[in-house]
Amino acid sequence: MIPARRNWSFLFALVALGHVAILAVGTLLRPGSYKLLDWVISYDAGFVRRGLTGAVFQGIAQLTGIPLNIQVYATVTALSLILIWAIWRLWTLGGLDGRFAMLLVAPFFLLAPLANHHGAGRKELLLLAAFAILCLVVARSAGRGETPIRLFLLASPLLVLTHEGLAFFLGLPLALALVLGQSGRALAVTAACALPSVALLGVFALQGPVSEGSVATLCAGLDGILGAPQLAADCATTDNAVTWLGTDTATSLEIVRLHLPQFLASLAPALLLIGLAFVPLHALVVENRQPLVFALVIVLAISAPLFALAIDWGRFLSVIASGFGLILLTLRARAPAAGVPGPHPALLASYALGWGLGLVAPLVGPGLLMKLPLMALSD
Repeated sequence: MIPARRNWSFLFALVALGHVAILAVGTLLRPGSYKLLDWVISYDAGFVRRGLTGAVFQGIAQLTGIPLNIQVYATVTALSLILIWAIWRLWTLGGLDGRFAMLLVAPFFLLAPLANHHGAGRKELLLLAAFAILCLVVARSAGRGETPIRLFLLASPLLVLTHEGLAFFLGLPLALALVLGQSGRALAVTAACALPSVALLGVFALQGPVSEGSVATLCAGLDGILGAPQLAADCATTDNAVTWLGTDTATSLEIVRLHLPQFLASLAPALLLIGLAFVPLHALVVENRQPLVFALVIVLAISAPLFALAIDWGRFLSVIASGFGLILLTLRARAPAAGVPGPHPALLASYALGWGLGLVAPLVGPGLLMKLPLMALSD
């Protein structure tokens, strides 16, 4: 199948509309959702982790009167559209190589919000949108991308201030640097640009969990969310993104330990489903196999602590797989291959829809089918 630009542009537009609609569910229609509260954590209780976005939104609310959840919806929608546009531009720069079609319909990539609306609009969207723009800049320039990648890493403390977990994905720009041919001193200088983010992560680690008094103060600031009059009052007694700030490391590790048997049983099938998206790209992967292998090792090593501290393994795998998808799109954009056929539409549809088999688990019984969506696209 050789992609027709008009058909695929129509499908991308439909995906964009789907993102716009789905993101409204967790921000406007569910004003107490975990993801919304994560975005509006502020510095009302002092310098706490994840507080940057909430501080900005509260400042805008004081100046304009725009409710917090409407600001969050506008932000996550804009980030989603930026990500979709950047992916489209990378693919068109690469000549609409049909072998990328399987990746494009993978539910961990473009279709992630449609496959699992509960996980849509989380803060990793900031990282992915920014990384996609970085890849687009690198794809349209010559050389090994030293300047844009280093600027990205120097600015990455802003990402860490929005969510400390994003620091564990900074292996992705390093992976891009490796694949573009950076090595030796040049690669060391690039890696050193991530040190401010590492230092900031260390500050948050030394801070430890947020006190109950600070949680109460943060909860009091939620009265700026439209459509949830009792949210601020009930916040401190419910399980949400604000109260999670008071969880210590030992508790986090214990929660992961309790889920570990189920996750390990699901890991191989989930990786298989993710890996299928890259099978049609084997020629590009083999051509760049050495830097890609080193890059994968670096990304996994840097992100490994996150898998020990949190149970959102599906989200983490999705970010990593999406990052490598963007890297491969960048490689193709720098060496276009126009008119290359891809998998048959029936195969693409089977792959995209097959991830949803877990939804019929109540009909066919529990087990593997039920675990796959949890592992691959968990909240």
